[in-house]
Amino acid sequence: MKMTEKIKMNDEKSRLESGTIKSKMKELVSISLFTLIAVFLSLFLADIIFFPLAYYSVRNVDIFNILFKYSAIFFIISIMVILLFLKVRSLHRDGKTVKSIIIYAFLRPFQYMGFFIFTLFMIALIIMVIYFLFSSNYYHLHRIAGGA
Repeated sequence: MKMTEKIKMNDEKSRLESGTIKSKMKELVSISLFTLIAVFLSLFLADIIFFPLAYYSVRNVDIFNILFKYSAIFFIISIMVILLFLKVRSLHRDGKTVKSIIIYAFLRPFQYMGFFIFTLFMIALIIMVIYFLFSSNYYHLHRIAGGA
């Protein structure tokens, strides 16, 4: 590296780092304001949204459970529909035919179920091997120690 490049890098570094008290105070004030805004927003959200929700859930447990269950089901179904719509739109943009998109949308859940079943089978196989190793461990230790 040449000396002029080093001087240029030092100048860029010194421009980014301010040395005056006034500039450092401006930086601290902006960070402090941002922190205070975040605190007030969190308090506002906690008081306006979460506290009444928690109060209602404690007072009306059965109704809240029903509302929570149906809203969770609605949320999951809406996410799945949105993802399906986005996938169909991207397949359509790629020039796929309607028939291939329908086949893809029909077969994809079965592929995921097959992967899930395969994963469960592999986990069960690993657990069975570990169980066999632990169950026969006493027998092997007995034989190694010179037992009959």
